[in-house]
Amino acid sequence: MSAESCEVVDTTGAGDAFHAGYIAAVLGGHGFGEALRFATKVAAVKCGVPGPRAGADRLALLGTGLGASGGASSSLL
Repeated sequence: MSAESCEVVDTTGAGDAFHAGYIAAVLGGHGFGEALRFATKVAAVKCGVPGPRAGADRLALLGTGLGASGGASSSLL
């Protein structure tokens, strides 16, 4: 699977963001491929901002449907 294209500002925390996105998708009931696609999008969002934890507030840009419970809904991708 290829990486999501993005303008890279800082890669610090990208791996953590990838893993968090993957776990959120799996816990939301999505399959391996969907989870990988979502994880790459989450990591790409993270790479677009400086700092290790910045960017989490930008997940709404993905139109993910992540609910308040933290689980991924059926409108994940």
